[in-house]
Amino acid sequence: MIAITIALILLFDVVQPLSIWTPAKILEVRSSMSGALTSNHIHCNAAGACPSPDSVIDTLTAHLKSELSVGGYAAADAASEALQSTYGSLEALINAPSGSVALHDSSTSSFTHGIHSIPLDANSCIISCSSAEYASNAIAIMKHSRDKGAKEPVFLPNSGGGGVDMIRLEEELSKPGRNVAAVVLTHAPTNGGLINNAKGIGEMLSRLPEPPLFLLDACQTVGQIELDVKDLKVDLMAGTSRKWLRGPRGVGFLYVNPSAALLEPSHLDLRGATWILDESSRWTYEVDKSAKRYEFW
Repeated sequence: MIAITIALILLFDVVQPLSIWTPAKILEVRSSMSGALTSNHIHCNAAGACPSPDSVIDTLTAHLKSELSVGGYAAADAASEALQSTYGSLEALINAPSGSVALHDSSTSSFTHGIHSIPLDANSCIISCSSAEYASNAIAIMKHSRDKGAKEPVFLPNSGGGGVDMIRLEEELSKPGRNVAAVVLTHAPTNGGLINNAKGIGEMLSRLPEPPLFLLDACQTVGQIELDVKDLKVDLMAGTSRKWLRGPRGVGFLYVNPSAALLEPSHLDLRGATWILDESSRWTYEVDKSAKRYEFW
C-alpha cells in the first residue's frame, strides 16, 4: 500500500474547476498517459478504475524496485516524507483540517471502518437515504446494526426523479420516539449519472436539535466534482484514488470530522492506540485523537 499511496500525491493538481478544462488542457492530461495515446480503444470506465498517468506508474515501479533492493521497511522509511504529504494533499483536496484523514486499502474499507464506529444501542437506528445504496454499504449497515442489537436500518425509497426523497427523509427523522444515530448517503450511485443532494441533507441535519452523524460515500464523486467537507457538513466521508483521481488501485481514505464526538473504531492496533500503564500500574491503551486511529499499522 505504501507505493500506491505515494503515487497518489502526484495527482491532486488534476482536480481543478471545470472552467479550466479546455480542449488543450484535456490533451495535456491525456498526453501524461502513454497508454491512452497508444491504446486501440477509448476507456469509458473511469467510474470503475481510471487509467493512471505515467508519473503514477513510474512511482509505483520505482518503489517496488526500492523494496527489492533494501527491503520493505527501509524503502518505506526512505519514502516517509512523500507518504506523509499524501494526508495533506487529501485534506487540501476536500478542505479538511490536518489530522482528519485516514488511509485504507479501498473506499469500501474506509466506509466500513466508519460505519462500525457509529454508536448504536437497542433504541437507535441508521437511515440510508436511498434504495440506490451500494450493496457493500448496505451490508455493512445491516451487519453493524445487528451486531449491536439496534433497530433494523431504514432504507428510504427514491423520489420520483430517482434521487433522495427529502420530504420522506425529514418525516423519518421527525417520527416520535425515533432515535437516528446516523444518516448515510451514496453521493453518486455506481450506475447512472445521478448526483444526490448531499449539501441539502447536511443542512437539514444541522438544523436538528441533536443531529445524527452524517456519513457520505463520495467514492464516485471525489475528483469528479469539487467537495468541501465543511460546506457539506459531513462527519465521515469515504473516497478512493482509483476512479476520478486517476490514482492507483488499493487506496481508500476516510475523512473524520474532528468536531464530532470522538468515535472509536471497532478494531484498534498500535497504529491507532498506544499501549500504556495507567496511574494504578494497570495495562490499558490510549486512543489516538486524530483520524489515524482508524488505520492499521
